[in-house]
Amino acid sequence: MREFRCLVFSDQEVITAYVERLRRLREVLPSGTIRGVEYRTVETGEVHSTITVVSDSGECHRLEIRAVEMAASLVDFCLNRKIPIPAASRKWVEVITAGEMILLMTVAEKKARAFRPRRLPVLK
Repeated sequence: MREFRCLVFSDQEVITAYVERLRRLREVLPSGTIRGVEYRTVETGEVHSTITVVSDSGECHRLEIRAVEMAASLVDFCLNRKIPIPAASRKWVEVITAGEMILLMTVAEKKARAFRPRRLPVLK
């Protein structure tokens, strides 16, 4: 038996997660206003995200984000907010029909220790 977890994120949470990750990695985000995020599934089945940033001069920048990067961003987002995420789990992102991103996790079954009955003390 395996455990399966699913967390649903709004577009705003996805954007916040990615921007926080860029800041933490000290990478530069184009200056301007973030207009939104779009999701698309590529041939490999991965979900890629595109965040659109419009500069003050009207120039449009599109940030392409691979599924692995987005999963890492969402995991960091959860950990920063004290939402427990199992370390030893497989994690990936998908998009549901409502257009929301979900972070999926499966946790492998832990091997149970062999049962050893306790020895009770002998009363005299």
